[in-house]
Amino acid sequence: MNTYNVGKTPWTYDAATFLWSQADALKAFIDQFYPAPASINFLAVSNFFWICLPNCIEMYELLCGHFEWTPAALGQAARLSAQGWSSTRIARQLSPTMGARRVTEELEKLHLRKPEIQIPAGIDPRHVRAIRAVVAELLADFSAAASADVPHILERARAACLDLDATKADCCTLAVLSTHPPFASRRTLSSARRASRANSVAENTSPVGRTGCRWSKQETELLVQYANSTKTTKNWKYFANLLGTKTPVQCTNKYRAMRKLRNIPY
Repeated sequence: MNTYNVGKTPWTYDAATFLWSQADALKAFIDQFYPAPASINFLAVSNFFWICLPNCIEMYELLCGHFEWTPAALGQAARLSAQGWSSTRIARQLSPTMGARRVTEELEKLHLRKPEIQIPAGIDPRHVRAIRAVVAELLADFSAAASADVPHILERARAACLDLDATKADCCTLAVLSTHPPFASRRTLSSARRASRANSVAENTSPVGRTGCRWSKQETELLVQYANSTKTTKNWKYFANLLGTKTPVQCTNKYRAMRKLRNIPY
C-alpha cells in the first residue's frame, strides 16, 4: 500500500488561489539541493513541503514551462475562447508559466481540424451555427462528454433546426461532434463507450450488450447517416466509438450487409 501521500496537502494549480511565493520556494529548494544534471528526489521534496507527491511533480513541471495539451485542457480552452476570453487570460487559467501564443496556436489547430464526417453541402450557415451552439451547450462541461448521449444531442440539434431536413441535421451534428476535443480523445471515447453500454443495459435498449449482434432502429439509422455522409473510406473504428454500443467489426459487417441489400448507396 502506498502511504507516501497520507496526511499530505494536495496542491493543484488554480489561477484564483495560486501564490508565486509557494512556487518560488519549491523551485528554489529543488535548484539548491538537486542542481542540474542531478536527478530530483521528488519524494524528499514532497516530504519537506508536505505536499502530495504527484502534485509536487506536476507543479514543478508547470513551473518549468512543461504543459501537456490534453483533450480536457483543449476543451477548456475552446470553451473559454467561445465565451470571449483572451488568449492571455486562458493561458493564465491553465498554467502559471504559459504564454498567450501557445494558446492561440492550439486554438488555430483546433479550428483547422478536419472532421471525420463532412458537413453536407448546401446547408445554410445559420443552421451550422445553431448546431454548433447545441453541441457546445450540451458538452459545456468536459466531464459530461464521458457520458454524452449522442442520440439526445442529435434530437436537440434537430429541434434547433426545424426547417432543416432531419437527415442533413444529423449528418451536420455528427460532423460537429467529430471535431470536438472530447470526441477526439481515445480515452474519452472509451469512457463514453463504457457509459453508453451501462446506460443501454439499464434502459434495456440493447439486451445483448456491446458485443451483441442485434441492431436497434436508432443504431441502424445512425449507421446509414454516417455511410451516406462519408462517400470515401469509412472509419468504422471512429463510428463505433461514437455509437458506443457496437464494435468496429460489427459496424463493418452491418454496412456490408446493407450494401448487399442495396439499402445504402455508398
